[in-house]
Amino acid sequence: MHYYITKTTDRKGGTGKFFAVLGIFFLCVLFFVGIFFWNTRAEVAVSGKNVYYFLVKDCEETSVSVVSGDVYRAGGAGFVMNVEGKTSVALSCYFSLEDAEAVQTTLAEKGTQTRVMSLSSEEIVFYGKQSSLCAEHVGHVLTTGRQCAQILYDTANGLERGILSQEEGLAAVEGVTKVMRGFYGDEELHGRWNVALGELVRRGEELSLGILFSKDVRYFQVQLCSSLAQISKYYS
Repeated sequence: MHYYITKTTDRKGGTGKFFAVLGIFFLCVLFFVGIFFWNTRAEVAVSGKNVYYFLVKDCEETSVSVVSGDVYRAGGAGFVMNVEGKTSVALSCYFSLEDAEAVQTTLAEKGTQTRVMSLSSEEIVFYGKQSSLCAEHVGHVLTTGRQCAQILYDTANGLERGILSQEEGLAAVEGVTKVMRGFYGDEELHGRWNVALGELVRRGEELSLGILFSKDVRYFQVQLCSSLAQISKYYS
């Protein structure tokens, strides 16, 4: 009898150890699943606090090339924009509403009617293990990109007023282009942005090859501001 009691006790002990080990195993599984779930759920948001004010002329798609050409010949950027299904041609871009409205008033007195269009990047939310790195990269692009846009704005105005030489203007454009090359991100995470950035870099490289006109630098600046103001669409 004692023999069978001992055997029964051993079996119960073995069964208890088995379920204990099994329990620990499932706890470990749940732990690692929890970590994976947390990593995939981890999120970091980037808000586009910078507002850009574009002075634009609205037009139909059928006449956009004509309007763009007229604006460019008159010294404006002539950059075509499509925002919320509306086509327009940007003459210039400013960093304050007051500056945009002041130029708008001046143009109106000369018979040119324009509209001020304000744009800023929507909030971008990144998920997963790379969320912090992605947010940090985009935050850097938004901050440094605005500084580059300011440099291009000042360069265009300096060339137009004759207070900057060709050498100084080219140095500014080349410097901005070099900085923008550093805006490229990991292809898997920033692929769509990299494509838009590639167009900006090519524009800067092209400007560095010839005589620099203020309207060409203005086009470059408006193109950059447009990309920064709408950067969220490249991560949607």
